[in-house]
Amino acid sequence: MLTLAALASTLLLTTSCDYDKAVPASELPAAAQTFVKKSYPGCTILAVKKDVEWFTTKYKVSMDNGMEIEFDADGLPLEIDND
Repeated sequence: MLTLAALASTLLLTTSCDYDKAVPASELPAAAQTFVKKSYPGCTILAVKKDVEWFTTKYKVSMDNGMEIEFDADGLPLEIDND
């Protein structure tokens, strides 16, 4: 029984729920889509990456003007990179 508990604990600690995956821009929260359209008219979203970690979800958006914007799960901007 102790071995089973130790194995379960090890699996739980070494198995993570973290993942990153590319998603279509339509999967961005509505607030993020509105922010991009109003703040950067004429710019196009090139890629969106959904980053899921234990209890948080973030979206990383790459724009055609070289800008990258990170949004939280509610679509609020967290970080804007102008490089």
